[in-house]
Amino acid sequence: MNAAVTDQTAAAGGRTDRDQRQSAKRTRRLEMATWVPKQSTPYRLEKLVLKSSAAQYVYHLGLVMAQKSLYFFYFTLPDNNEAVKAADAIVTKKVDAVFTAIDDEVKRLTAVIDSQLPDRHTGYSDTLTFEVAMYCPEAAKIGDIVRKYDTLVDLLDTLWFAGFVKREERGALIQKYRAMIIGLARQLYLLSRQARSSVTRQRAQRDKERQEVADRRAAAAESRSADAAEAPPPAAPAAVAATATDASVEEAPAKAATPRAKRVAASA
Repeated sequence: MNAAVTDQTAAAGGRTDRDQRQSAKRTRRLEMATWVPKQSTPYRLEKLVLKSSAAQYVYHLGLVMAQKSLYFFYFTLPDNNEAVKAADAIVTKKVDAVFTAIDDEVKRLTAVIDSQLPDRHTGYSDTLTFEVAMYCPEAAKIGDIVRKYDTLVDLLDTLWFAGFVKREERGALIQKYRAMIIGLARQLYLLSRQARSSVTRQRAQRDKERQEVADRRAAAAESRSADAAEAPPPAAPAAVAATATDASVEEAPAKAATPRAKRVAASA
């Protein structure tokens, strides 16, 4: 009896812990989804109508996470930073690659449906609509990727209900492209971290160089002050000038008197 009660209590405690973790996860996702930049930033409001839970999951872990990284690239870092320029080219390349891969799969599944003409499933039980502020064109592109992924899941569900796709194949394809989108967001995050570290190192190096220049100037000024304190005081130039003036004044009458004495002697 006691063992049964203990097992029930442990099970209840496990459910409580799991519920708390799920609640904390939902809170984090909500905070991420409602993230707004601190600075006033231009944006374009777009509506995402996501039918499948897989696409809704990708929205939170893909688009929302990528938004912060892209904002850091294009609004926080300086435009002339080499790390940002390199990351910009990588971002464009990776986003285009993921979009092309999912678009090709959607075209393939659409061709299968058009050829087999299966009956579509009725719909989804919990379609969600998100109004998303896109702060850069790359974010809007990732929003298109999420929409395309939702279409892919819808096509797979149609083929699954019609019996053309097995459950394992459906799950594998959904997981494959979900991992691709979340991996893209993760790569953008790592690139933003690398760019941030590069800028931090550059700023630290500039600060170090400025401090070294300031220390050298301070040392030079201190050396000049010490030399000036140890040197003997120079002679006063004003006294020398006054003495020279007095001597010239005394000498002038003597010179003026000499010609007159000569004239007196001549007349005698």
